[in-house]
Amino acid sequence: MKRIAVVLALGCLVCPAIAPAKLPSTKRTSIVPGHSIAGVALGMSQHAVFALWGHASCSSAVCVWRGPGNPSYAENARVGFHNGKVLNISINAGTTGISGKYKPGMLSTWKDRFGIHLGSFEGVAEGKYRHARGFRPNPSEGVMGFDVTVGRITTRFSSFGIGPSRDLLRYIEIYCVPTPSGGGCP
Repeated sequence: MKRIAVVLALGCLVCPAIAPAKLPSTKRTSIVPGHSIAGVALGMSQHAVFALWGHASCSSAVCVWRGPGNPSYAENARVGFHNGKVLNISINAGTTGISGKYKPGMLSTWKDRFGIHLGSFEGVAEGKYRHARGFRPNPSEGVMGFDVTVGRITTRFSSFGIGPSRDLLRYIEIYCVPTPSGGGCP
């Protein structure tokens, strides 16, 4: 019994080191399509991202900052890197559980110049971007919502598509598709 207690105590000391990082605490909360989310921009170094958002749990060149609660339903922010530079940035809304119902959180306060944020109605967001250069609806079953693509850079606004929050934005992502040789991104 004493051995089990020692193992559990050691496990509790190790767990915080491998747990995902908490959500970014940042003064900048603006979303700039084609460029940045809360100050993190395409092409930025990992060191610069950590200076803005704090350190995160990273695996396979993707770093994740997660909100409180069950990791399967918690809101999160992700940054993907290629050759040490930001290649994609995304924020994802939390849900109340398996129902898939949208749960407002800290990331829902991050907005673009039109006031569009996680939890905004997809139709309202689409109305603001419908005339933007590179606008394209995305009505597939896999990705509901729309994209705004200019060159190799896409900003994706995606809704839940199903369930009680089907018409609300679930995630916003900015990403660059590099050329086959790996270039073409900031």
